[in-house]
Amino acid sequence: MITGAAFFLFLGLIVFGPKKTIEFAQTIGRYVAQIKHATGQFQSRMEEELRTQDKAHPQSKESHISS
Repeated sequence: MITGAAFFLFLGLIVFGPKKTIEFAQTIGRYVAQIKHATGQFQSRMEEELRTQDKAHPQSKESHISS
């Protein structure tokens, strides 16, 4: 059974040739890495903001759960 990535690699080899297919794969890899990096930064900022809010407005666990 052929996976989606293998199918597109095979299709790219046929349509564009090996050199262009490698260039496309490298470009896509760079974009994926940038998206992962940005996602990690966003998550870190959100977690930091939540910690800041928790420090500024402390609640007991019971009142937080019941609301």
